[in-house]
Amino acid sequence: MLHILWLAVKFIGMLLALILAILLVAAVLVLFCPLRYRVKIRKTVDEWEAQTRASWLFGLIRVTVQKGSAGGDTQIRICGIRPRSFKKLFARKKKTKKKQPRQRREEPPAAELEASQTEPERLPSEYLEVAEESTPVLAEADKEKQKKEKQPKESFWKRNPIRKLWTRIVETCRRIWESLIKFWNAVKGMRSKIQIWKDFLGDSRTSEAFRLTKRQLFRLLRHAGPQKWEGVVNLGLEDPAATGQILAVLGVLYPIHQGKFLVNPVWDRKILEGNARIKGRIYGVMLLYMAGRLFFDKNVKYVVSRFRQQAESGWNTGS
Repeated sequence: MLHILWLAVKFIGMLLALILAILLVAAVLVLFCPLRYRVKIRKTVDEWEAQTRASWLFGLIRVTVQKGSAGGDTQIRICGIRPRSFKKLFARKKKTKKKQPRQRREEPPAAELEASQTEPERLPSEYLEVAEESTPVLAEADKEKQKKEKQPKESFWKRNPIRKLWTRIVETCRRIWESLIKFWNAVKGMRSKIQIWKDFLGDSRTSEAFRLTKRQLFRLLRHAGPQKWEGVVNLGLEDPAATGQILAVLGVLYPIHQGKFLVNPVWDRKILEGNARIKGRIYGVMLLYMAGRLFFDKNVKYVVSRFRQQAESGWNTGS
């Protein structure tokens, strides 16, 4: 009995260790296996083409998006196989259902058909009662209509146009006054909201939270930005001065592109053609690190809680 119990405990322990090892390997792959991307752009006089490719797990999972003047296409491959192939591989064949023959309706005998055709149609008593009840209502409606037609129209003086004009003036003044009150209330509410926002943004904890968020955002851009890129472009504009200005800007940005992005100026005609390649990668561990810095920072927590409270109250009262 103890031997069997020991074997069961040993089997459960091995199973848990296997599950833990699988989770550990998955976490290592997610955090330390980079997501690589590559962008290619090609432009000629008549057509253009752009291709973006993202791969993960050393190319086992790959997504390719291609756009151009001839159209676009999107491909997803897992271990080099499209998901449609997996569906066809694991799809089950549906069992064909046998079609049952339709049953013929039994026709009534000829004697019953003749009897039904010869019998006259009779209206039910309910329709007759409704018709009898509706006749006096229609008669009363006709009488009221005739009375209204016989009533003489009021004369011009009986209508009292001065009174109507005065009523319109009073109603217009009332509406204008209500609109002014609403506008003044809106201005007061706006002033209070501006003061709340001013206090919120002027707080030192809010400034520290924004400063940390900006630093992490720039760090993310540096990490996820292109690591390798190069390109050659033949550029020519209608105005040679504009072409010279673009070259001047590229000269100022030389510390960034370091001569990897070349522009060949064309002075005698308008042209834009060339090609460019961009490569980069993103590590999950870096994203987790930056997200953790923001999540556990006390200033960021304060800003989030303060913003949530003010949003629930409609930014009407300060805290």
